[in-house]
Amino acid sequence: MLPDYVQREFEDYLKCGRLEHGFLRVRRDSCHTEQKIPLAQVHMGTLRGFVEAGLGSAIKQSTINRDLAVVRRILNLAARSWRDEYGMTWLESAPLIEFPRDEIERRPYPLSWEEQSPLIQELPSHLERMALFKVNTGLQEKEVCGLRWEWEMQIGNSAMFIIPSQYVKNKNDRLVVLNDVARSVVDEMREQHPTHVFHDRGRPVTRMMNSAWKAARRRAATAYCQKTGEAAPWGFTKVRVHDLKPHVRSPPTSRWRVV
Repeated sequence: MLPDYVQREFEDYLKCGRLEHGFLRVRRDSCHTEQKIPLAQVHMGTLRGFVEAGLGSAIKQSTINRDLAVVRRILNLAARSWRDEYGMTWLESAPLIEFPRDEIERRPYPLSWEEQSPLIQELPSHLERMALFKVNTGLQEKEVCGLRWEWEMQIGNSAMFIIPSQYVKNKNDRLVVLNDVARSVVDEMREQHPTHVFHDRGRPVTRMMNSAWKAARRRAATAYCQKTGEAAPWGFTKVRVHDLKPHVRSPPTSRWRVV
């Protein structure tokens, strides 16, 4: 008669590697990769094919890292919290899950006025105003989308917003003083929505980087090619909301007025 602890070890050994006793399913539709890995065999070696397939496709590095973070969380729970009928954790220990170095992430592409102007002109009206406001205030995309009327203040002739700390990336209240262009955008949006400054047909906008943005940058790249006779720079064809940055020198007013 074997001791109980030996019997349990032997049963665990028989279960190891069998899918019916728990497995991790990793799937990536965009690169047609799917793996079913027994939980006891999940580690960087067995995940290598999934990671390499993602890096070789159009998937962003940050997306792969988020997926690996989920895997790491599951393994940590299996090794520390989840227990079987004997009170033993599912895994003896959690293997190390390493994130690939962020070597392929695209660098920021600062736009010139010559590039910024046609891009904004191609945007639908609600995104055009948001882009104008962003480039004239330097706010983050999330801060522009969530801007609320209750945060507006008027001191003398100066118009401003104070964004509460819970809505700011660095968790500090943010004072936003409006220049003439940003102020004209706000005045254009006034009394259109009860809570949010920016909206799309009555619904608050949750993100600017959407299908309408991508369609506008394709049209802007085509216009750039037609105007200059040269292909648009790669960074311009993939421009993100984050690339909209304030410039030291103000642009010509006529190019940036709200219509």
